[in-house]
Amino acid sequence: MPSSLVLLSILDYFYLNDNGLHGNNVSSWFPEKLAEVDLSDNLFSGPFSWEHRGLAKLEDLYIRNNFFSGTVPTDLAILARVQKLDISVNFFTGTVPVFL
Repeated sequence: MPSSLVLLSILDYFYLNDNGLHGNNVSSWFPEKLAEVDLSDNLFSGPFSWEHRGLAKLEDLYIRNNFFSGTVPTDLAILARVQKLDISVNFFTGTVPVFL
């Protein structure tokens, strides 16, 4: 995926689900104003960067059924606006915070 996606600042919704896409460090592609991201059912791998600024305004994040790994941080304050979060069927470790 081209890193220039971050320049698409007028996007509100970003759907790339079910495309067989692969790569890592995907959250660095997110423009800052996104309300909804769906990367489900792809082949993305590696740690998911929870601290990326593109996550700050998200309301819905779907990254299920990929190969993401690493820990789910106990402090997901960056996702304060998230109403729907699906991180299932990945290789995350740790405990999902109670407030989610």
